[in-house]
Amino acid sequence: HPILGSMALKTLRVPDPTTRDGRPYSSTEVDYFWSRARARLDVLPAKLHAQIRGRRPSPALSGAVGGLAGRAAVFTLTGRLRADATFAARRNTTFQGLAADGAKLALWKLWRAGYRVVNFVHDEFLVEVPVCDGLRLRGYAGDIRRLMCEGMQEVVPDVRVGVEYAACDRWYKSAEEVNSPDGKGLELWYPKESAGAPYAGG
Repeated sequence: HPILGSMALKTLRVPDPTTRDGRPYSSTEVDYFWSRARARLDVLPAKLHAQIRGRRPSPALSGAVGGLAGRAAVFTLTGRLRADATFAARRNTTFQGLAADGAKLALWKLWRAGYRVVNFVHDEFLVEVPVCDGLRLRGYAGDIRRLMCEGMQEVVPDVRVGVEYAACDRWYKSAEEVNSPDGKGLELWYPKESAGAPYAGG
């Protein structure tokens, strides 16, 4: 049970555990959690056995016990296995792990199409393309967007997938799409302090 689990970990971590509202745990509660830890010495590291027998709480002991609770395998919808995952990791993998699968497929598609991917951060790709005019730059961006969407839609075909892009002379987290005056081409984005010229700062 998540509440009892939280109480157990607190008992094994600090000398005088209390509830959220400051009520000290009763001696009956504390005795119960220590007795349960002692009953599971067989699955805990030997170096912690004396700590448990002597009822000496510590973050290391609490962490070791917490690491045993609820570990199991989990699969994403694509069939990728994440073994020995904690309770929280299993819940996270179902969604974030699936998104990671789609991003990796997008990366594969970009590489197979001949693009030079120089960085991949969470859900962002940094792709180098030849120096060219705004119209060709827009073409590259559109093709990269298409491949990224295709990769993600292979794992979530019923979800609308969107990709934003920007062109710049180096990676900027805050970069945004800049259209040419006629709206057909794509122009390089620069930070405001550079006033339209390559940024000279660090």
